[in-house]
Amino acid sequence: MKILTFLAAVLISESSYAAINCTQEAETALHFVNQYIAHIESTSSRQVQPNVFDWLKSNKLSSPSLAVAYKKLEAEGLKEEPEMGWGFDIIIDGQDYPEKGYKKYQCMNKNGFVHLQDPIHGYKTTVRVELTSSGFKVVGSGIVNIPKNMILR
Repeated sequence: MKILTFLAAVLISESSYAAINCTQEAETALHFVNQYIAHIESTSSRQVQPNVFDWLKSNKLSSPSLAVAYKKLEAEGLKEEPEMGWGFDIIIDGQDYPEKGYKKYQCMNKNGFVHLQDPIHGYKTTVRVELTSSGFKVVGSGIVNIPKNMILR
């Protein structure tokens, strides 16, 4: 009986930990993507091409590995198509986005994957969040550092 009680306590604490992390991961993912959209909107209103790499490096929710992976993937797209690159925004995995930001989310597993969705237009994207020594950080977004089987299309 003691073993069953112990196992039940472990399972409950693990699921509570996962739920807490899911909430923190989802909040980090939502804040990051919505900050990114605000950045894109602010540069488009000034008719300036956004410098995503510099923004990723300076964003407090972004991990350094995300900025490096973005720059590498962006270069690959520009090598294939010098004028358009990938033809879509690789951070949000699309050409369009909800101007007021994403709202819904679904945590996918213990690996920090969060699916975001705009409930009005149905835009979707995947974000990966990890707990680091300096808090939760975004390590993948859109198609950057996101495995193909986790990309929403």
